[in-house]
Amino acid sequence: MSYAEKDEAKRLVAAVWDRQRKLWHVAAETPLERVGRWLPDA
Repeated sequence: MSYAEKDEAKRLVAAVWDRQRKLWHVAAETPLERVGRWLPDA
């Protein structure tokens, strides 16, 4: 996700930044429909 979207992701899906791995995490039970727009294209 872009830096501009980080606050929205935190608010909508409780996304958390992992500084060591440099990536975002959400809870495993978060429905994919809620995070789909931030997933890379397959």
